[in-house]
This record gives sequence, structure tokens and C-alpha cells, in this order.
Amino acid sequence: MKKSTYKYLVIEDDRNIWKNITARMQRYLQWQPIPFTDSLPEAIALIDAQKPDLIFSDWSIRGGNAYPILSHIHKKTYYTPYIIFFTGYQGENPEIPQVVFNEFPLVKKYLVKPIFQNLTEHLQQYVLEAEALADGQQEAPVFIENYLKQQVRILPHEILCFLQDEENPRLKVLHTLSGGQIHLKQTWEEIHHFCSEHHLSTFVAHTRKTVVNRAYIIRINKPFIWLEGGLKIQVSREQWQLL
Repeated sequence: MKKSTYKYLVIEDDRNIWKNITARMQRYLQWQPIPFTDSLPEAIALIDAQKPDLIFSDWSIRGGNAYPILSHIHKKTYYTPYIIFFTGYQGENPEIPQVVFNEFPLVKKYLVKPIFQNLTEHLQQYVLEAEALADGQQEAPVFIENYLKQQVRILPHEILCFLQDEENPRLKVLHTLSGGQIHLKQTWEEIHHFCSEHHLSTFVAHTRKTVVNRAYIIRINKPFIWLEGGLKIQVSREQWQLL
């Protein structure tokens, strides 16, 4: 059943970013703000008390980082908010996206600061997805085995593409909407079977090198296509006519 109102929380120690997000969210009358916080313990307390449907969270906040918040939410039963996670510290801490993607699949979007251009282009879609999740229209995650034979949880509809690993041709790299990357040992036949099994509309942009999700092609300029997130992919001459 569709809810009439939704709640969102901003966890951020930069008041300018909080004000910017709040101003953008005012366009969506069904969304009500919870007072923002820049404190780790206060954020956890607000989440427990208010159960926001949408959370904007910076990685670095007063009292530490946001990992304890994500862990706290992950342990809760029957509570799956839509989380937009962002950071300006990926350069100094390149492990952040890997930790977020592998350990906290509840994060729906992973952004690198500055985030305003991304929100200008995609916030409306994020809000719609958050409402669908809050209303129970939730896609079940699936597992895919990475090259270390670890089972990684993903949501099929968030798969952007599979690319040949440039440094190790025996591996493929799965890219997701949240910015995550998973290195795989699967054959291309196994990848095509996986896409078919989970009803993904795919396009082979370059034989044996690239399989993309058609749903996320946002720009075409021969011989290239661009996917959401700015990923640029070259299409072979043989495959261009099929596109």
C-alpha cells in the first residue's frame, strides 16, 4: 500500500550541504524532513525513533565515520531505508567504496563529493526509488561469486555493465549504479545466462569485452555510448547496427 507521507534524514557535518539537500527535497511535498544531525550517536537515536524512509549520509561525521550507522541499520529487522551515501575522502581512503558495496548492500547510491551535479540530474529518480522501497516494492538481492570465490549480494536492476578487466583479461568487472565494482571469473556465457535469468535487457557493445544494461544508456554518439554515472564505452563497428 502506498504511503501518503515519507520521512528523510540528512547526516552531514557541513551545514551548506544539509541546506542544499533540504532545499532540493522541498520540491517533493510528500517528503518531510527530520532535523539534520552531524553526530554519530544522535544519528543512530534519530533512526531508531523516526525510522526515516530515505537517508542522506556523509562518510565522515562528528564522532567518527558512518560505518557504525550502516551496521546498526543492517542489524535491524524489517527496516530497509533507501540510503544515499557520499564522501569527499575516497582519494585518501580508496577502500571506502569496496567496504560500502561488499559489507553494506543496503546502500542504494554511492556518490563522491561534490554531489550537487548528481542530485540535479538524478534526485527525482532517487526519490521515486525510495518511495517504491518504502511502499514494499522491493527487489530481492541475489548473490554473485567474485574472483576470490566470495558471495557478494547485489540487486540485479542496479547492474550497469560487465567489462573485460584491462589489467587481467581472465577477469571481468561488474559495474553497478552505486559505483561499486566486482571482479569476476565467470565466462561470458555464464554472464549472459545470469543476465537472462534476472531479466536484464543487455547489449553486447564489443564482442567478448563489454555487456551493458540497455536501461542505463543515457547518451549515444558514435562510436561511443555513455551510461549513468558517466561511464563511457566504445561500440564496435559490427555491433553498432544492433544498437
